[in-house]
Amino acid sequence: MGAMDGTEPCQCTELPSPRLRPTCAALVAAILMGASSPVAAAGTDRDVLAIGVTDDDRASLWPVELHLSLAAADGPVRPLTPRTMLVRDGNRMVFDEAVWTDRGLERFSLVVTPRHHPGGVVELEWELTVWFRPYTLRPDGDSWRHYLAFRAGLGPRPPLERPVLVAVRADIVRTRGEAREATIRAAGRSYRLVLAARSTHPADRPG
Repeated sequence: MGAMDGTEPCQCTELPSPRLRPTCAALVAAILMGASSPVAAAGTDRDVLAIGVTDDDRASLWPVELHLSLAAADGPVRPLTPRTMLVRDGNRMVFDEAVWTDRGLERFSLVVTPRHHPGGVVELEWELTVWFRPYTLRPDGDSWRHYLAFRAGLGPRPPLERPVLVAVRADIVRTRGEAREATIRAAGRSYRLVLAARSTHPADRPG
């Protein structure tokens, strides 16, 4: 078990993007145009299918620099310490963290998906889910004595109740490197989520 107000190792999962380029319609149109072309009818040593790439498509080929953190607004609890990483455009990132507090165990699951937009703007779609497992504290005196002994470091950790879903928040924000903040109330405590992102495309970098 982790120490009081400690955190368990964070697990980050990167899932593949659902986008597929080029679209089926573009492929079918290109094939039909090629079939009606005299050059295609005559045949060549190697058939070539060329489809143009727009500026927006080129930007999406570059990764996004993502920054995030999650911390209690009024205490030392920090489920997600500040971190910066490079993420592929459209990839769904999942961050799972568990934190022991003076009231029990809190589990956090943050999902973030960055997407490029024109002008160097990055859209961040995020969802935060919080589960809480309080300590089992009954009205009898023994239960509270055991809890106080644990808080003083003189006894084992009390058992936990079943997990309860205490918060679900989601939003879509846009940024060009500026921090976007949200406050989430969960299990009697307020948490501040900070997200920021910028494109690594050379044309979109400041300066």
